[in-house]
Amino acid sequence: MRRSIRSKRLAAVAKTLNLAYQPKVKRAELPSEKLPFDPGNMRIRLRHFFIISEAPLPFMVYDYTYVKRQGSRRETVALFDLRQVGLPGFRLSEITWRERINRAMGIKVTLLAEREDFSSKYCLNGRRAEEIVALFEAELLDYLSNSKGWSISVWQGKVSICKGSGYLSRHHCKDFIAGAQEIAGMLARNQR
Repeated sequence: MRRSIRSKRLAAVAKTLNLAYQPKVKRAELPSEKLPFDPGNMRIRLRHFFIISEAPLPFMVYDYTYVKRQGSRRETVALFDLRQVGLPGFRLSEITWRERINRAMGIKVTLLAEREDFSSKYCLNGRRAEEIVALFEAELLDYLSNSKGWSISVWQGKVSICKGSGYLSRHHCKDFIAGAQEIAGMLARNQR
């Protein structure tokens, strides 16, 4: 019942935003070359697709569920295929209590720690530190510092962007899509 209500509400959002919407996609129809995981993994469920192909950076938005023994992880994801840009892999997430303890003990757990307004909210990690730091120019740092809850993962040129935990409500879809496009656009522009 709840799934059908969400489908109806998101279909209305898609119509308002003039987006293509699919409540469910068969695994065989998923663009596996664009996904940052194996779509054949039976622990992963994807639903409620918005496909944005007319934007400067085409992308899709979907509800992602990963089922594990201890429960499941649910989030709404904006996925951009930026393989042609050549972004280094990294992970940006909200700072957790573990990172706060490590920082208190003097363990460096994040890149850009000197930017206090940013590093007090976010943890940024990746192997190619110099390239990653170069991506985070002032405009992107300011954007992220003035908002909270963003999570960004780049893996093999695929950029996954989430905000908060859990599925986004229909009321936040428009702002989430605009914010994700803004972040992905800044990352693509900042890559040299």
